[in-house]
Amino acid sequence: MPTREHVDTVGARPPVHEVVAAVCGRVPARTAVRVGGDAVTYRELDRWATWIARWLAGAGVGRGDRVCVLAEPSPTAVAAMLGVLRAGAAYAGADASAPRPVLKAALSAPAPRCVVASRVGLRRLTGLGLPPLPTVAAEGPGALRGPAGAVPLPRNAPGDPACVVRPTTPEGSASGGNLLTHARLSAATAAYRALCPGSPVLLLAAPLARDFAVVGLWAALTAGGRLIMTDDHEAPGPDALTRLVERHRVTQLTCPANLFADFLEAAARSGPQRLRTLDTVTVWGGAIPPSLFTRHRRLLGDAVKLVELNDPVPPVPVKPHEHGGPEAPAAVGPDARGRFGRPDAVVHRLVLPSPPHRSEVRA
Repeated sequence: MPTREHVDTVGARPPVHEVVAAVCGRVPARTAVRVGGDAVTYRELDRWATWIARWLAGAGVGRGDRVCVLAEPSPTAVAAMLGVLRAGAAYAGADASAPRPVLKAALSAPAPRCVVASRVGLRRLTGLGLPPLPTVAAEGPGALRGPAGAVPLPRNAPGDPACVVRPTTPEGSASGGNLLTHARLSAATAAYRALCPGSPVLLLAAPLARDFAVVGLWAALTAGGRLIMTDDHEAPGPDALTRLVERHRVTQLTCPANLFADFLEAAARSGPQRLRTLDTVTVWGGAIPPSLFTRHRRLLGDAVKLVELNDPVPPVPVKPHEHGGPEAPAAVGPDARGRFGRPDAVVHRLVLPSPPHRSEVRA
């Protein structure tokens, strides 16, 4: 469980991309990201992200700039996000398969300095009817061409913008999103890791632009874990998730509460032994109802911890032309066993309030 001392020191933590760089040096041969049959090691991710960062820096992108990462869940998307952070800029993730209004919002509120895109993202970009934007095709280090080279990369201040995330609430589905500074992203990542410790094999069943997906992604990579995502050929349905847990020996699962309910049904049909490696499930998108908690306990028992991630409130939207502010509070909420409709049953709840370097743990 997080302690007050753990959380109060989070403001002094380095930005997530610097932590990941250190992990790449310690475990270079370990798999960092796997999507379907496509996987990259930490060494490959490090080289790929550095290439993207130097390309962006050579093109004049730097601190305070916003870069749209337009890609499907893939190693490309993760390398692009990491590369944008290393270039000193803030990334706004946009799933290349997202509806047209969501993509247009991500690319116009405010307009990014440039776009880093996968092949799928490039195809979607051309059909949006937006004014032309400088674009980098980032399908692997060998595919990058341009001003990359021995370009010095900047160091970020805690108050610099790091990323734009979409809130889990429906109102935010087509908005420009909420801004997180490096201090807030580091704090949220540390809080997530305190609730879900270890070096996980994390199955992330959520769009990469969602707030809790962003925090889960960086929590896994800063811990030297392995990130598993579903690809276009394997939609994140409940049966697919049970197969992925078994195939990749997943230890942590992050998904919406409604998908977790279906996941439990699929596991009950196929046999809970397929989930024997699982130790933690984090869910978001509403309080856990009593019936879901009961089904979880009946099928998985106390061996698998259930964590509810509470929505960050109140959301603070990114306003046009305000690259340096405002930022979302980014509360990574969580009740250690889920509220399941009973406030008296809360074990611990971690809240990161608005002041950048303060947080509170209450029993």
